[in-house]
Amino acid sequence: MAWLREYSASRLDLSHADERRSVPPHVFLDFGRKGLLGINGEPEFGGLDLSPSDCFFVAQQFGAIDLSLSISVLLQSFLVTQPIRRFASESIKEKYLRDLVSGRMLGSFCLTEKCAGSDPRRIQTSARKQSDGTWRINGEKIWSGNAAWAGVLLVFAKTFDSHNTELGITGFIVDRNARGIEAGGEARTMGLRAMPQSATRFVDVEVAADGVLGEVGQGLKIAGETMTFARLMIAAICLGTMRRCLKIATVYVRRRRIGSGAMELNPNVLQILEESLSEAVALEVLVHHAGQVLDARETLPDEFYAAIKILAPEMLGRISDQCLQLLGRRGYIETNELSRITRDARVLRIFEGPTETLAAHLGARIWNDAAPFGDLLQSFGGGVLASRIKIQIESAKNFIAAKPREAQRDCILRAQFLLGFLAADALAPAALQAHPNAVSTQAARRFELAA
Repeated sequence: MAWLREYSASRLDLSHADERRSVPPHVFLDFGRKGLLGINGEPEFGGLDLSPSDCFFVAQQFGAIDLSLSISVLLQSFLVTQPIRRFASESIKEKYLRDLVSGRMLGSFCLTEKCAGSDPRRIQTSARKQSDGTWRINGEKIWSGNAAWAGVLLVFAKTFDSHNTELGITGFIVDRNARGIEAGGEARTMGLRAMPQSATRFVDVEVAADGVLGEVGQGLKIAGETMTFARLMIAAICLGTMRRCLKIATVYVRRRRIGSGAMELNPNVLQILEESLSEAVALEVLVHHAGQVLDARETLPDEFYAAIKILAPEMLGRISDQCLQLLGRRGYIETNELSRITRDARVLRIFEGPTETLAAHLGARIWNDAAPFGDLLQSFGGGVLASRIKIQIESAKNFIAAKPREAQRDCILRAQFLLGFLAADALAPAALQAHPNAVSTQAARRFELAA
């Protein structure tokens, strides 16, 4: 983390990277030499073999530096190298892992298609097994991070055997130099401009039998497991970015005088900062809890992953917006760091699980069985919140039961959607209840953060 702070201050010009829509290639090589592109990977392949907690600390530091850089590293370290480490054949590991971890090669995670964003089951890219055991891939992927620069692509496709029987969705390791791969256009994204996101077309692209990721038909399971941990990393990145926003805003209000006097003494300004700080501390408690559980090789309930992915980007969106507002016109200027953060942060509410989709998923799980999430809240001392949610569910079910049968389905879907947001929001106060002195401790430090 100390090396990252020093490196970002002396070697990186992230505003120019944003304007040029690319991170200089030497940055990935430098990160690779420090093992930062394989922070939880095996040392034999150049990784650092860090614990989950330590991975979250590093992610926070990246988030405090730049979101484009953070997501590029997340993509390389977790969405690309992690599934290869866990599910690829030994020949594929030997061929790609060292180059990926060292930064000599970039990878891309190719799942999204025009008609399959939050619902990957609708992907149309196909892979058909040939008589010699190879596969032929046809289709198009869009918005794949670093796809235009990548040397290897993780491609998910519907698979069919030689008799055209569907075998489910499968992941494949595809060499970018394979014949039949065509580069599509780069998306002109609102944010994360330093990480190019491109379309890629596959026309009869041949993949050897050892290029299958895991088992045939297990692609969605592999993608889901990969993105599940990535959601925790996104939460840690959001936490680091929140700290950066608060640091910028705090430095500004200390120096600024307004009509009522010193800005840092204005009660309205202090209220905004304290509320933002409380959200950041609540997220810090949740990330720390996740790290402790995973370090102990225990499991977190599925509801936790969905809830924290809802919470973290939504919190970051509010905090970056509030801090930008405190800076007034200065925050709105394009060269101001908060302007870039606000643009970049917006996409985190969309990718790796849109907030609304996750809220519907989380609400449905709790609607059908409230016990696991109630236990989670109680582990933070949020037993009262868990009881209130249970009462709300019973009340909603009784209300909907009295409705005409044809109206019940829509009412249930709406109730589950709102329940997902209610449950996710309940995690934050529960976390603060578990650590009642956390806010005052943080305030006493006056945002002396790693940013």
